[in-house]
Amino acid sequence: MLKPDSLRAALTAAVPYVAQNPDCLHIFIDEGAIVSTLASSLLFEYQYTLNLVITDYADSADPLVVAILHWLRTHQPDIMANPDKRDKGFTFEADFLDNPMRDIQSQSAADRKGDCARRRRYINR
Repeated sequence: MLKPDSLRAALTAAVPYVAQNPDCLHIFIDEGAIVSTLASSLLFEYQYTLNLVITDYADSADPLVVAILHWLRTHQPDIMANPDKRDKGFTFEADFLDNPMRDIQSQSAADRKGDCARRRRYINR
């Protein structure tokens, strides 16, 4: 999956703490689904929640939020463009561990189109 790798690269480039501590960033795909129809084109879509956790973070959350928003503008613009998705498309939680350390978790809706027509080698005839 390309989007988790792309998000990791964006955060590593934009957030010094992540660049200096790459093991602090954990990315998961949750609630994944494959959406398809009986159309002859074999088009499908991966739909999932992109969940990231940054551990032992003590800096301002603003650089993280800005980096994720910038990434979303490029890779999931529908979250910002669609009023129905704005309030649930990018959410977060924080666990305050010890002043000022905290673990920050962020969830983003994500999807990616797929096309089996270009991947016929996967289909047994």
